[in-house]
Amino acid sequence: MNAPVIEVGVLSSHSIRFKLNGKFSSASVDDFLLLEPQNEEECNFELYHVVIGVDFHWEREETQRFKGKLKLFAENGLITAVNILPLEDYLLSVISSEMSAASSLEFLKAHAVISRSWLLAQMEKGKKLREAAAMKV
Repeated sequence: MNAPVIEVGVLSSHSIRFKLNGKFSSASVDDFLLLEPQNEEECNFELYHVVIGVDFHWEREETQRFKGKLKLFAENGLITAVNILPLEDYLLSVISSEMSAASSLEFLKAHAVISRSWLLAQMEKGKKLREAAAMKV
């Protein structure tokens, strides 16, 4: 069974600055640009001015580094950056950003199980909604 691949919207803005670290290939597919690392283990990309902590007292912009593919598309006058990556790589970044390194190993494992379960449930819910919409057409 192939590991699920997810698409995570990271940033929408009138302009987007990014840096590719390593060799990437590019393809214009339908209405978006896809930048794909040639070596997933060695390549990553950086997005500048990513807003984190939205609507919290610690909200701020920072540069963030991502593994996986970078998808860019324009819609409603904005450019959107999407990170495409395996579910397990996404979970690594979520756990490291949401939890303290001082947390116990068992606590981190529990957080990983909960995060994975929630994400898979959301993916299944989205799949069912798309199937229902397709049946109405």
